Amino acid sequence: MKYLKLGVSLYLPCTRHDLLALANGERHAEARSLIFCTEDAVRDDELERSIRNLAAVLPMLAPRPTLRFIRVRGPEVLRRALALPGIERIDGFVLPKITRPKLRSYLDLLEGMPPFELMPTIETIDAFDPAEMIALRSLLCEPAVRPRILSLRIGGNDLLALLGVRRSPERTIYQTALGPLVAQLAGYFRPHGFNLTAPVFEGLRHPEVLASEVDRPGPRAVRQDRRPPRADQRDRGDVFGVLRRP
Repeated sequence: MKYLKLGVSLYLPCTRHDLLALANGERHAEARSLIFCTEDAVRDDELERSIRNLAAVLPMLAPRPTLRFIRVRGPEVLRRALALPGIERIDGFVLPKITRPKLRSYLDLLEGMPPFELMPTIETIDAFDPAEMIALRSLLCEPAVRPRILSLRIGGNDLLALLGVRRSPERTIYQTALGPLVAQLAGYFRPHGFNLTAPVFEGLRHPEVLASEVDRPGPRAVRQDRRPPRADQRDRGDVFGVLRRP
């Protein structure tokens, strides 16, 4: 059960100037898994800079037990990432906003590549369609796909946005309208051997809420960012932990 090694996944925007220090454990060495993000944590106009920064970091990654993943923005970014020198030092990829067609696109790009582990993220309107989730499960169970799946992730930000719901920072994700959906997703996938990670935690100013979430079994995730969340991101959706530099 390698997914247990994920522990608390720390999201790192690939635009960070100290990405290499974080990746090599010079800072936050206690982190058990790192996710280098080119998606929601990076603005559209920063994407190219984030890929250049990632390209500079990959060849200098030192061997260490921490699991390291890249959260790609889409199939095109995955294609570019796979061509970067040093990409073999990465454990795998987080695939955002997964749908069956998009997953097929990712898998086509990964054909013939090293056995990178994958963490597809369920965060589109398909999550509310039981038939679509069962069809996605069938795809994930295919013999060529299943060995690659380390865990499924639940994207709380996007799912709550689809519901038009804002989350109070004083409530756990399970006390929101997303709580029943998380339980349904567990029912679709967990009995078939797929681990699901909880939506990541954002409200670090409310440690008592974090404690309540941690009391529930399963890995957690936080995000380290250079800047506060935008006004339209605050207190909504995925519970991201924003650890700012002093």
